[in-house]
Amino acid sequence: MSDSSSSGQQTQTLDRSLGLVGTIMTILGCYAPATILFIYLPFYFFLFGGFTWPAIAIGFLLQIPLALCYAELGSAYPFAGGEYSMVGRSVSRGVGFVVFAAMFLGFCTIVPIAALGAGQQLQVLWSSVDPRMVAVVIVVAGMILGIFNIKEAQWFAALFLVFQLVAIAIVVVLGVMHWHDPVSRLLTTEAFAPDGSAIPWTASAVIFAISFGWLTMFGYGTTAVILSEETKDPRRKMPRLVLISLGVIGVTLLVTTAAIQIGAPSLKELSLAPNAVAWFVETLGNGTLGKIVSSLVFLALAEASMMLVLMIGRMLWSSARDNTWPTPVSKVLASLQPRFKSPWVATTLFGLICIGVVFIDLGRLIEMQVVITLLTCGLMALGALLIRSRKSVPAGSWRMPLWPLAPIIVLVYVVAFMTKQTRYSLIITGVVVVVAIVYYVGFLMTRPKTHFVLDAPEAAGSSEPGPMAETGPAPAAE
Repeated sequence: MSDSSSSGQQTQTLDRSLGLVGTIMTILGCYAPATILFIYLPFYFFLFGGFTWPAIAIGFLLQIPLALCYAELGSAYPFAGGEYSMVGRSVSRGVGFVVFAAMFLGFCTIVPIAALGAGQQLQVLWSSVDPRMVAVVIVVAGMILGIFNIKEAQWFAALFLVFQLVAIAIVVVLGVMHWHDPVSRLLTTEAFAPDGSAIPWTASAVIFAISFGWLTMFGYGTTAVILSEETKDPRRKMPRLVLISLGVIGVTLLVTTAAIQIGAPSLKELSLAPNAVAWFVETLGNGTLGKIVSSLVFLALAEASMMLVLMIGRMLWSSARDNTWPTPVSKVLASLQPRFKSPWVATTLFGLICIGVVFIDLGRLIEMQVVITLLTCGLMALGALLIRSRKSVPAGSWRMPLWPLAPIIVLVYVVAFMTKQTRYSLIITGVVVVVAIVYYVGFLMTRPKTHFVLDAPEAAGSSEPGPMAETGPAPAAE
């Protein structure tokens, strides 16, 4: 590990071994469509009934401007820190650290959600198993996998992505074989209370539902940027990585949700079932088919959990390379495994944190994740508005069409969505933001040349020098 003489910054970079296809496979493996299908979608059907598909469709359209923000910021700043690196460089160091704190907390909920979902699927096959203990074993496996090179992990992700696609294909075929009036089923707003009575829809409820539909597709941009330091020629490939991944994810979720909604014998029974998707498979198929699907989903969710441990370990490693923590801590967390060039210490620490979070209520985790995601996306949009005033942006970076329309759209709907979230999740997120500000003001702000130095030499993988952090706007070179 070497330090820059000017800033004391650690200049280690990860092994650049992924091509375009390999990175996309890894993004999809981390995103795990089966996670949305078997964990989030039943929750949505319970809350929104028949409005689930319209909410996801509108959410997909609203993800497009956000994807453009990710593509432009990620092309300019392709660093393993993900959102905090991009916002820290395009807005300010302080805001960047707030994003790091929020995102890290968010990922500390996403991994346990996926791992607990895997445990619940295994419980279908083995009733006496404890889902929380299964989740712990899965996270530990992710910590072990984190020792190896990302190139080996991409094939692991690709293999288990096949399992997910098989499970999704079974669901789609069942829905198509038993379809009921597709137009009325997909455009209904019919929703039900736990007692089976109809729920009247209001504008506020529609916005709340769309915010969840939008959330279902979040994560592709994060993973694309985190993997950028292990991707060849990331500045040129970033727009394709982000937009192709969103396209694949969006089409998969829209087709699968539509198949469930038009194939279910009853929307009311679907919405009130303990697990809507499992009920759908068992009702239209049989118990054996349900167990086959549960087996495939268990494997898919276990893989997604392990891959996410790898991804977020890299974000924590990046924060240590930027000397975000007291120097002795940063040096330890920034360590790379000599043979595989993997951030094994940071990955292990993140895994240990996730093991503790596994024992928190699942519903609370999902609530908190929504607000954290909204906060991050709002600050990403702000970064996309300011980036063209930064003279640090490399000349070869990609620029979105019709700028600044996309970031403005993102800011508008993020504010609208934020007003509809629960008080609990808003308070928890607010506490995290306050703690982050206190740490930044008390420790990082007074050490701008030695700590949280947002400059990763050679991280872009090109002949261009790594962009330096900017703390204020400067005229953009056109």
